[in-house]
Amino acid sequence: MKKSLILLILLNITCLLSAQQSNDKITVYQSFEVDSLPSYPFGNDSLYNYLRSGLKDIDPQKCLGTVLVSFIVDTDGSISMIRIMRSTCPDADKLLMESVGKMSKWIPAWKNGIKVKSMVNIPVKVYMTPPPEFKKQ
Repeated sequence: MKKSLILLILLNITCLLSAQQSNDKITVYQSFEVDSLPSYPFGNDSLYNYLRSGLKDIDPQKCLGTVLVSFIVDTDGSISMIRIMRSTCPDADKLLMESVGKMSKWIPAWKNGIKVKSMVNIPVKVYMTPPPEFKKQ
């Protein structure tokens, strides 16, 4: 009888732990909920340079401002659910979504020693390059 009770308790604990791990694979965490944030493997400067290079073909006068792109970094570092949260123009939105979709895998977020899905929000500024200096003759 005691052995059956102990076996039943162990089985319940195993089921609970398994359910917790499967819930973590479904849950998408925000930045304030994780122990370690997801990160671009080549650093933030490289990330912004990459995203801005994808916007080089747009007309900055039509798209001037900040685009806010949002996506999920999965437990394997892959990117999904790419969305534009704040737009400046459809051309910038399209190009930015394409660039994000082609990014290298990220380093995923961690919570309680487990890799978890997390939401990333990145503001990307679209600005005009300074005009060349006007030379007086």
